[in-house]
Amino acid sequence: EAVKVTIKQLSQNGLPSLTDQQIQGYLTSNDRDATCLIVGSRLSKNPELLREAVARFGDNPVVQLEMALRGTTPEERQAALDSFKQHDPQNPLCDYLDSLNAFERGDFAKAAGGLIQSLDSGTLQDYSLVLASGTEAAYLAAGFSSTDAQLYALFDSAQRNQDTTGKMGAVANKLGELRDHYIKNNDIDGAEPTVAIGLDIGQKIQSQEKPSFLSSLVGIDIESKILNQLDPQTPINFEGQTAEARLSELNQQKNMLQSLVQKAQDLPISKMSD
Repeated sequence: EAVKVTIKQLSQNGLPSLTDQQIQGYLTSNDRDATCLIVGSRLSKNPELLREAVARFGDNPVVQLEMALRGTTPEERQAALDSFKQHDPQNPLCDYLDSLNAFERGDFAKAAGGLIQSLDSGTLQDYSLVLASGTEAAYLAAGFSSTDAQLYALFDSAQRNQDTTGKMGAVANKLGELRDHYIKNNDIDGAEPTVAIGLDIGQKIQSQEKPSFLSSLVGIDIESKILNQLDPQTPINFEGQTAEARLSELNQQKNMLQSLVQKAQDLPISKMSD
């Protein structure tokens, strides 16, 4: 029954709180390294621990990304994002977050520049799984069981992935505004790359290392939305694959993922042993 109780508690109440003493014990036992400071800050909601991580491990992209996402001031978040771009320049998440900030300021030129730059970037990485081991260690150090600690780590990892995936989805949604902005200013050449950018965002989300169900589905939906705007026979890659053929592939992948989710929901958990 223990696992079922833990899953129910997570779904209803989220992660259990740790005391300051438990947090400090975890930090001390791990020499206050970069990962444990990030995890400690997340679990205690203490921004000072994250600021300590930035001060001590400023060249660590995971630290800078966390500050870019959770810094308490716009200046703090922007400085961290600039540093994140410097230390993980091939990660397209840098460009997506920077472009989202530019969109929110109404700076379409900067947003467009960042998104065009993202076309040449590498593999998307939000470090959700990197931090999961640290979250597990924090709960183990606090006296929780190994099974509970693993479940808490998976839950926290999923929450972080949901945060970053949501921001990437917001960037994709802004592409329509960007296209309309260029068309309004009679700049057809400026509007044209928005299709390639949208397809690329969707594909990069799907091609993450060990993508979650959520990020896979979001990536499929973003790419499909762009493809549905094209003539079905439009070639969309170097292999000459048409928009129609790619949509068919994506629909198959989406159906497979949804089928897996449904099977998981239908599992007779109440009859399973721990």
